[in-house]
Amino acid sequence: MEKDEELEISVKNWEKVTEPIKQDGFREGFESGRLNSFQSGFDIGYSAGFKAGFTLAYYNAALRVVDEVRGKMESASLGLEGRVFEKAERGACALCPKVNRRLTKADMANAVPLEDSTIDDLVEKQKLETRNVMTEKEKEIKWLDSFLPSS
Repeated sequence: MEKDEELEISVKNWEKVTEPIKQDGFREGFESGRLNSFQSGFDIGYSAGFKAGFTLAYYNAALRVVDEVRGKMESASLGLEGRVFEKAERGACALCPKVNRRLTKADMANAVPLEDSTIDDLVEKQKLETRNVMTEKEKEIKWLDSFLPSS
């Protein structure tokens, strides 16, 4: 009988000692997995964002050069007025309103309804928006190249 009581006490003590260790291990594993997942997603997004931003910046630079070289009047006659993005990120944001000015809280509130949208839906929408903008801008860049002086 005494051995049974000792065994029961030992089991309870063992559980008291190991439970915090299990919880700490779970917490650390969870945090490590979360950080790895975030880092992976960040790396993918950063790479795609950098490529898109670089192309949009090139497009903006080409438009600005055409404005300077050809003059504002000729740019307007080519249909290029208002085509330069104030900021490159405004050119390929699926969630942002399609305006080329400083955004207000009201603009953002009315931009895209986020209710009933999952993160995956938003990511896919952004990928599609970026792909469409990049395709359009790459065509325009080829067209603009014909107006730039050859080096």
